[in-house]
Amino acid sequence: MEGYLALYIRGVGLGTWPLAGITVEADAVRLSFAGGEECVAENPRGVTETDGGIEIEEADNVVWRGVPEELSREFRPGDGKPESKALVAFRREKAREPSLEETKYLFFLCDGSSFAAWDLGLKIPRELENEWREQIKANLLAKIAETDGDERIETVKRYCDLLQEDEAARYIAAFAEEKRLEPEEIEELTAYREGRVKRGERIKRAFISDTVDAAPAGFVSYPAAALIGRRYETRQDSVPRVYAPAGVTFNEVWYAFLAGRIAFLDLGLIRYRKMLDCCLSLLCQPFFDDLYRQIKNAIGGIPKRKRKTIEKKILRFYADPVRLATVELLTSKGVKVIGHEFNLEHDVYGKSRELIDLIRAAR
Repeated sequence: MEGYLALYIRGVGLGTWPLAGITVEADAVRLSFAGGEECVAENPRGVTETDGGIEIEEADNVVWRGVPEELSREFRPGDGKPESKALVAFRREKAREPSLEETKYLFFLCDGSSFAAWDLGLKIPRELENEWREQIKANLLAKIAETDGDERIETVKRYCDLLQEDEAARYIAAFAEEKRLEPEEIEELTAYREGRVKRGERIKRAFISDTVDAAPAGFVSYPAAALIGRRYETRQDSVPRVYAPAGVTFNEVWYAFLAGRIAFLDLGLIRYRKMLDCCLSLLCQPFFDDLYRQIKNAIGGIPKRKRKTIEKKILRFYADPVRLATVELLTSKGVKVIGHEFNLEHDVYGKSRELIDLIRAAR
């Protein structure tokens, strides 16, 4: 089977996913998807594979490993819709927008996270999103009241993830006083709150410069994206580089890019915010493969202006056949072109062309 598969577990739709492969083993059926997601049916019975999909009548357990990991879930007997005929059903079909029921299910599954909703390509009207998020908050508060120990602390974190920083701080302080938490529980929530405050701070520390000879302590340098770097050249022979804190992740860069504001006009006179420039450069290198997967698997969740920015500031340049021919001519004569080895290794040219076609088809 190739193409897209619509996934249903106990009659509950989990959206449409690009299939990467199916492995049928003695004790499990594994379906892997292009974005890294995986569905595993343990000790399946009654497995039927057809041209249109695959159905599993019974299994001891079904595990859905999502991306990000927070979307992973186990389905056990009793979950889902009891009247469904098959435990797991995959139907081959074209990519489509999830139904309102499927959208709500996925939004609740990821605890109302806007970033996770973007990753999944969910399109939710603002009024409905706010209504659903309030329901999720109420559900989490009810669970906090019913649980204790580690489970309660983890639920408090999930609830606070839906609050603004000042609201989360007040809630945690009041909760710790009311429940008379143990010292280790207070310490864990304090560390969680400090981690919230620091989210995005590492990206804000990134900078672009052509005057730094070596990366400062705790930073790693990367080539600035060509079109971005030109705005930071101060000498004719300068080579601007991006300096980012060591250990920065794709998700940090991607979410900072999504949250950044883009100038309505870009005439070459209006400069992007520096953090946005750093994000765009880091998406070229070292995170181009991650960017490629993100656009391929969740293009519907990327705002149109952000798609346009990626196409204009990154993809068009690297997909230009004239530029590629020029670079190949230079390298054949022994001229070192910064970033060329990375671009060859990761097929930046071919993938850029593919992503441009995807972005334009989604308009």
